[in-house]
Amino acid sequence: MKRSAIVIKFRRYTCAVCRAVYGNGQTALWLEDVNSGARIAVATVALNVALPKDRVLIKNWEENEGILQALTDAGVVVPTGIKHPTGFVEADECLLLI
Repeated sequence: MKRSAIVIKFRRYTCAVCRAVYGNGQTALWLEDVNSGARIAVATVALNVALPKDRVLIKNWEENEGILQALTDAGVVVPTGIKHPTGFVEADECLLLI
């Protein structure tokens, strides 16, 4: 796990962006409260799709609604416009900038 120096606002929290690697090799991102260290949200999802190493799949639904915009505004990701089905919703494929 790697906690980056990037800090973003998500909902009422000030969060550090953290990253690791899922078992399938895709990048995992989550947000931790900078004060308490509590995990606020898991920003990514791992799917059985081939992704370049510089891409992530962002979960921007239900409790994560708005996370794509927060990560984009902070310069963490750039949406590619590509979406991947996850069942009832779609994950946004993004270029990872950090």
